[in-house]
Amino acid sequence: MRRMTKNLCVLLLMAIFIWGGVTVAPARVFAAKKVVRVAQQYGLWCAISTIVVQKKLIEKYAPGWEVQESRFASGADIRTALATGRLDVGISGFAPFIKGWAKGLPVKTADVMTAYKHELVTYHTEVKDIHDFVKLARSKSGFKIGAPAPGSSNHIALQWYLKNHGYDPKILDKYIVKMKHPISYQSLLSKQIDAHITSPPYAILEKKKGMKSIAALWPHPGGWMPNSQVVVNTKWAEENPEAYQAVVKAFNEAAAWAVSHPREAAEILAPTLKMSVEETLEQLKTEVQYDVSSYDIEKDLLEYANFMYEIGLIKRKPTRLSDFAFPELVQEAQKR
Repeated sequence: MRRMTKNLCVLLLMAIFIWGGVTVAPARVFAAKKVVRVAQQYGLWCAISTIVVQKKLIEKYAPGWEVQESRFASGADIRTALATGRLDVGISGFAPFIKGWAKGLPVKTADVMTAYKHELVTYHTEVKDIHDFVKLARSKSGFKIGAPAPGSSNHIALQWYLKNHGYDPKILDKYIVKMKHPISYQSLLSKQIDAHITSPPYAILEKKKGMKSIAALWPHPGGWMPNSQVVVNTKWAEENPEAYQAVVKAFNEAAAWAVSHPREAAEILAPTLKMSVEETLEQLKTEVQYDVSSYDIEKDLLEYANFMYEIGLIKRKPTRLSDFAFPELVQEAQKR
């Protein structure tokens, strides 16, 4: 009897909704949550996304959207996540990004956020230069060089440096061991690896611990390179133009704010980097450039891609910035 009464009540409610012209869809009664999935790597060079997330800048330009941040060990891991639809936006070095683009993956760069140096750091302080380093690598049993991944920007920087000093760019490839930067840092200090191809903040931290920098690796004055990319899944950008535009505005605002408010930026970044505010502030002033307006982005990145093509890392190379960049970056580059 109780069950019959319950069924009658359900039928009565359905009749009321139908009588009043109201229909209830069996699924998706509530709108799906609007989420931007943002990823970054370890290091000061890619820390702009931390400022974006902490200051809620994407939400500022796209109200109603929620940001989810995650960290990855390398640009290759970020590329894979973007290609498979598990991420929407990532911070990556140029090399892993352009490798994905060359394979036809649905990714483009929305902005170039940071210029920075890659350094080859070792505990073998007797080594004077790259020539000594190559000799040591070939003679020492179990020689290891820590890097985020083979084919990472770190690895490419070393290969380019080797070529410019008369070596086969791949001569040290067999010594590369895939390690996250924090693990390479600890492994170098404990002498479990012989060298680390590193970027801010680890190069400075290692040198302060008595390690030696063999060289800043990029073929530009001072070893600088505009390298950090805001990489976006193109399908996601097309389907969510409001959120995509918010991402572009948010990252640009974060970079400008970090330049004009270095101490406040250091206070945000220090906990993530596991450094003091003063150490972070020091490195913001000397180890990264969040203002890349002085660089010829198209020239530098095409030169980078050409080198990768020459040594067989990519089978398709871009001929202009618009091949792999969203219109906003192309227009900005043309203004310089």
